[in-house]
Amino acid sequence: MTQKVITRYEKSPAYRTIHVDGCTGSFTPRGQIQCAFYSERFPGPATGSFETTDGVAAWPEAVESNEGSGAHVIRETEANLVLDWRAAVPIWLWLGDVIQEVRQRNGISDDEWQSLMEAAKAAQAAERAGT
Repeated sequence: MTQKVITRYEKSPAYRTIHVDGCTGSFTPRGQIQCAFYSERFPGPATGSFETTDGVAAWPEAVESNEGSGAHVIRETEANLVLDWRAAVPIWLWLGDVIQEVRQRNGISDDEWQSLMEAAKAAQAAERAGT
């Protein structure tokens, strides 16, 4: 006998929207999939200073840059997800469907899509190689 089950979605108190620029991951010792989602940004100033006159701040603030430490991008890990393959497969299928819909809505040609896929695979290989 088939039975309809109604699913009710509730947001936890920790619910928030997270901007994602990418993810990296591997397997846990128990064989689960671990993926750390991150956002990318350039470093902010190392320090700042300003003068006051009679307790009133004079602007603009003098900023000491981080440029001397070398040009780099900060990948700030926002969330780490751990899931087994049974949970990952439906997510993978759903994400594939959404990506195809975005592709169609944006009119991305087969040639452009192939170029994007090759660039993504090259970036992924470089990431794994640590370059």
